[in-house]
Amino acid sequence: MSETSSGAGPVGGRRPVPGPADRDTFLSQQARYRRDTWKLTSLCLLAILLMGIPLSVVVSPLIWSALLLGADLLNLIRPVPDLGHLAFATIDRVLNGRTTPSTKDVATLWTALVVPGMLVMLLAWLGVLALFLRAGTGGVLLSLGARDPRPDDLEERQLVNLVSEMAIAAGIAVPRVMLLDTPAANAAAVGATLDKSVVVVSRGVLDTLDRDETEAVIGDLVGSIGNGDLRVSMVIVSVVLTMGLVQAVLGAPLGPAGRRSFFRLLRLTFRRRTPADASEREQVRDLLEQTADAPLVEPSGKTTIVDVLRLPFVMASAAFWMNEKIFIWLIVGPLIAATWRTRRYLADATAVQLTRYPDGLARALARLDAVDEAIAGAPWSSHLFVVYRKTAPSGQTRQTTDPMDTLLSFAPPLRKRLAHLAALGATIDVPRPKYSTRSRAIVAIFAVPLFGVIFVVLFGCALAMVGITLAIDMLFLLLPVGVLHWVLRVGLPGWLTGLRG
Repeated sequence: MSETSSGAGPVGGRRPVPGPADRDTFLSQQARYRRDTWKLTSLCLLAILLMGIPLSVVVSPLIWSALLLGADLLNLIRPVPDLGHLAFATIDRVLNGRTTPSTKDVATLWTALVVPGMLVMLLAWLGVLALFLRAGTGGVLLSLGARDPRPDDLEERQLVNLVSEMAIAAGIAVPRVMLLDTPAANAAAVGATLDKSVVVVSRGVLDTLDRDETEAVIGDLVGSIGNGDLRVSMVIVSVVLTMGLVQAVLGAPLGPAGRRSFFRLLRLTFRRRTPADASEREQVRDLLEQTADAPLVEPSGKTTIVDVLRLPFVMASAAFWMNEKIFIWLIVGPLIAATWRTRRYLADATAVQLTRYPDGLARALARLDAVDEAIAGAPWSSHLFVVYRKTAPSGQTRQTTDPMDTLLSFAPPLRKRLAHLAALGATIDVPRPKYSTRSRAIVAIFAVPLFGVIFVVLFGCALAMVGITLAIDMLFLLLPVGVLHWVLRVGLPGWLTGLRG
């Protein structure tokens, strides 16, 4: 990196400011990253909406069945309109009518298949988000093993003062400071809201970085808090957990795992808050993550009438899981990861604004990236750290060959972060890209069409699974629901009337 802005020596007795001639400014970078964030967020919302259509089609028949039977039970107490007559009549006209069904009937059927599922998933997401916003950071900090700073430790007192200075400069409430007794050098900002944020710093940071580098790291975290990244992170996590919640509901009739996830979450949601809830909510969070990773289909080993009745739930659970994974892996996940990487670039630019010293952050990132050890117990909060590492429970960096980890990585490449800081005036050497521009272009020429073919094939399989699920519902759900509907609407009221007569 050039030491002068023009490549020449001192002019007029004054030394030129280090950095590139076409230096960027932190304000222009922040404006660019905010625009990129809005664009990516809009694409994420569109992708989630598209993902919700097949997921809703899978879930809606079960929702309508529950509403129909619930209305029939309520009708035994007080008169309620017969939803079953309208539903069965519309289905019969569309599927078995002798004439071409009207546009209104088709639109009504599709609305009935999409809207209930979307409303239920929206309510589930709002509930999960509210639950973990209310839970705060207690469980995260307990899982990390964080502690308060020691008053008799000079370095830790200086760290508290540094956080206060950066927060005042950023115009936000001073975050709480907690430390991790680990040689792994890293730091994170955690919390549910802006005024309840916590800066978590490992002792490895204090032992590894100098004051300028530590100040830059704190500036990056405070900038992330001030930019609203804590809320963004909570929204991202709640989307994944909502998928796990829906899977738990679908899996409740299939085995104890689904019932355990669902009822445990309900218990935590509706009971009064206690100090033990923080760690237990973290356990529920992990449980929902595991639930979202696989459909909760537990074969009994033999076919019984109960297995036949459970078949609609089995197919719905499998179809939901398949559609969710395809969209998460290929569309929603990469867009969310790209959004978070942009937020990290925004935090870097904000740190430079707060410290006015891009070299401090550039050196800190390079030194932290060179540390192999990761923070133990931080799987859900690892993306909040200054340097992201996918960690194993033991704290060691998890070695994986899964290509999805690259595609879905929340970690911005160190080379790009350093390049952005170099554009702001940092004099650190930026590593060369592993592959040349020409090589990446050649790979893209072949990879993009291949990716398109894979997506079309997988999406076709997912839609086929949705169609099969609807067919299973017609065969194995429509009949028992119709029988129960007749019993509750006609048979049981008639029998009761006869007894009264």
